[in-house]
Amino acid sequence: MTSGDLFGALIVGVIGLVAIGLVIGMVVGFVYFICWCFSPSHEETATVVDKYYMPSHTGIGPALGGNGGVAVTFTSEEYTVSVKLKSGDTYEIELDEDDFHKVNRGDKIKVSICCVKMFNDICVSAA
Repeated sequence: MTSGDLFGALIVGVIGLVAIGLVIGMVVGFVYFICWCFSPSHEETATVVDKYYMPSHTGIGPALGGNGGVAVTFTSEEYTVSVKLKSGDTYEIELDEDDFHKVNRGDKIKVSICCVKMFNDICVSAA
């Protein structure tokens, strides 16, 4: 066996492992999506604990590859409220600008709660 044959076998093995990883990731993602779609959800009244506003901004950092390049990222503004459920758990919810300015700390808002039991995941969103 020559070194070219070993290199070719190594490349085929790495490509095979990457392909298997991608397939497994897609299957897990698909199962999660199906479970999320058919999970029971309910509405509950939650208390606004805090409000956070993050203005839009740009950031500069090193580009991937380490060749001295610079990557510029842009993040749009975010309007987030922290809410406490009846259970005592606290979650952060993103709102649009109008709804963000309508609520204050201590206000009660309706939230939609969905529980994906298979993955032990809870999603909370404004109702």
